[in-house]
Amino acid sequence: MPPACPLSAAAVCTMALARCPLCDRPFDPEHSPARPFCSERCRWVDLNRWLEESYGLAHEPEEEPKDTEAET
Repeated sequence: MPPACPLSAAAVCTMALARCPLCDRPFDPEHSPARPFCSERCRWVDLNRWLEESYGLAHEPEEEPKDTEAET
């Protein structure tokens, strides 16, 4: 849990918080060794999703090269 902010600095403190890309919890990225995640648990869950191929990178299928010698 992020450190408590003094009332006068509440607006500044909330701006410094980041959101975990996995669970969307706010956290202080300067004090998180699991950056960009809020915890080691979220880091491991994300890695597991990559390894199970739940995630993927978008790409367009490659076109097959045209063989000009076969046509002549």
